[in-house]
Amino acid sequence: MNLNFSRFTLVVFILSLSFCTSCSNNDLVDEYDNKIPTRSETDGEPVAINKDSAKVYFAKILSKAVYEHKDVRDFLKKEAMKEFDMNSDVLYALASNKMISDQSFRDILVSYSSEDTIAAIEKSVPLLNILIPSFALFDITVSNLDCNDSEIPIALSNDKGMGLYLDGEFIMNIPNGELPDFHTIVVNENSRVIIEHPITRSSAPKVSFISPNYDKNRLKNKYKRSANRTAEQIGNKAIEAYKFFYKDDGSKESRAFQRDYIYYGLTPTNSKGNFNRSVTEYISFIEINPKAYYNMSDQRNEGTFDDPNIIKGSVSRKKHDFSSDELIKLMWSEGAYNFRFELFSSNSSRPTVIYIPLKPEDIWNFNYKRSYRNKTWFRDRKYTYSIDPQKFTAKKVDLEHNQISFGKWDLSQEALERYVSIFEEDKSSKKESHIEYELTKLTSTKVNGDIKIGIGTGISGELSSGINTSTTSKATKKYSYTREEKDDALGTVKIFFYDPIIESKSGNNYVVRTYNTGIVTFGITVQ
Repeated sequence: MNLNFSRFTLVVFILSLSFCTSCSNNDLVDEYDNKIPTRSETDGEPVAINKDSAKVYFAKILSKAVYEHKDVRDFLKKEAMKEFDMNSDVLYALASNKMISDQSFRDILVSYSSEDTIAAIEKSVPLLNILIPSFALFDITVSNLDCNDSEIPIALSNDKGMGLYLDGEFIMNIPNGELPDFHTIVVNENSRVIIEHPITRSSAPKVSFISPNYDKNRLKNKYKRSANRTAEQIGNKAIEAYKFFYKDDGSKESRAFQRDYIYYGLTPTNSKGNFNRSVTEYISFIEINPKAYYNMSDQRNEGTFDDPNIIKGSVSRKKHDFSSDELIKLMWSEGAYNFRFELFSSNSSRPTVIYIPLKPEDIWNFNYKRSYRNKTWFRDRKYTYSIDPQKFTAKKVDLEHNQISFGKWDLSQEALERYVSIFEEDKSSKKESHIEYELTKLTSTKVNGDIKIGIGTGISGELSSGINTSTTSKATKKYSYTREEKDDALGTVKIFFYDPIIESKSGNNYVVRTYNTGIVTFGITVQ
């Protein structure tokens, strides 16, 4: 017998004893002891399994491959570190046909089961995913995963917590609310991509992102931050509109008419124009009120924090001070908040949905409390930092062009109002709901196809305070939408076509109109 137990083996042994005292062997067999089908029970018929069983089978099969093959462990670590979807995920559909030495990843898994079983798993769980989570509290990261260690368990979420598998066997269960202090490899489903056609042995699947903001190749640059809107950040089209429409006096030069110039080329002296199809409207920056931390940091799934959480309120070290990156790794769990923007416009009965992941350090200044103890003959210097969400301040996060795009505002198709709802998404059961908004549309006397006649909504340019009923019509529109039941609502705002883009000029910079949901503040511009 090998007496050189690894740390994980010892932890498993101790926790297994405590776990088994609280549940019977029958409970374990009923829930976890699913025998891997090695061939179809009926010749010529494929193996039929449901999604839950498929994930259990896959966890067992993968645990055998990981236990016996160092090159499989190397492969998964390398793929996870690519963070193709802004998370340390390995999408099975994209990885299955990649080569490991002289075999594909899929062929290795088949060798521990059967072609029928793997094919059935692929069919049952198209979004099958492999995650290597990080737990900064225990200094567990993807980069320091020791691939020489064969005893890296495969984890799978269940009703009781997280089941662990090693070399094809169920080993133990980690209860809900507890985190492992050793490396794990998690089997789950990817929530950031869509597979448009399934994997085959001869071709890779077609995969698209639910939001382009999950595509790491697209987002190679970090978010930029600034306190002012420069001419470059605003965009030439909005600046040109401000030159014509800059006053706040209700005249024909009123700043409210900026979109009439942007979309139709109208000016105080040019009363007829054609729709500009090359213009796109988008969010240029956002700010997240730090008070949202308490609502947003509430999601746990697959044995990890899905939402970033403060896991250590204070840290201390002797001799050497901490860097900013070190403080983040020590105090925060891994991950990013998943912001969901819903745009309600009159040309669709469902909102346009846009996702953007942002990390805590992207959106907030932490304003740590720092204390320092001087060195003496008898003791080393000591640095201590503590973190308190009530001391956070918001950062202004500049977004790349079209990262959150609202598209073009064609008044022949759309009303004068748009509504934007914002959520921090928490994966849970989905719920279909409905909402109604009152909308105002211009009649054909003002907009006919691509042609708009006159600035504003009426013959003399009336706006929301005096809508000309002869040139507009009102209607209530019902929208349907699907959301996660546990989503954190961050508020809704209305955007009016005759809201200005630029409010004023300050030196060489510009002050833009901002919208505030109570939690999220954002500005809009056009390109």
